[in-house]
Amino acid sequence: MSSSPSNNASVDELLAQLQQSADDVTAEITAATSRPPAAPAGGSALNTPAPAAPLPADDFFAPPPAMPAPRAEVHRLLAIEVPVIVQLGMRKMTVGEVMRLAVGAIIEFHKPADEELDLLANNQAIGKGHAVKVGENFGIKVTSTGPVKDMIRKLGGV
Repeated sequence: MSSSPSNNASVDELLAQLQQSADDVTAEITAATSRPPAAPAGGSALNTPAPAAPLPADDFFAPPPAMPAPRAEVHRLLAIEVPVIVQLGMRKMTVGEVMRLAVGAIIEFHKPADEELDLLANNQAIGKGHAVKVGENFGIKVTSTGPVKDMIRKLGGV
């Protein structure tokens, strides 16, 4: 898959916006959790601003109400749902073999049972992991992922 310079620039702009958004959130958290400085000797503590109230747990990741447009766009992008797939294996079969599949048929994959599984998001490989059982369900314990910049490029189809 080749990337055009304009697509790379737009991904770089998105990464810069994401970084700025993360920096803003970190600054907000720091401001909300820091204590005001002690009043200077001989001075009055009346002019010291009250500490900011901690953010409610439910709204911790919610964007603030009066958010500038670029930050709102980043939050909208991060809220997009994409299909996440754990790929057990892959095998090529002829159309005739596929047409002969019936209930109870077993398809063998040429992959050891203890090998890591591929984790795909939006049909793009983003990591690897091992199958785990979570209650009555299956899950994947992620053992490795690629750099965030690569993930963004893959999710954006760039």
